[in-house]
Amino acid sequence: MTDERRDQDIDEAARQAEASRRRAEADLAHARERARRSLTLAQRLRRLREANHFGELLADAFRGNRG
Repeated sequence: MTDERRDQDIDEAARQAEASRRRAEADLAHARERARRSLTLAQRLRRLREANHFGELLADAFRGNRG
């Protein structure tokens, strides 16, 4: 292998590594955004459940309480 060819291979590997790093960073950003939206949805559902006492009704139903 010539020095020129080796240098080209090294340059190509460096470009591929940089492209891979950028894709990984973009994937991480998307995952964080999805997690944030999921958490927000979970928080909204929890507040709704607490506001309408659904959690208590469900617990009563599974305990067999007939109030």
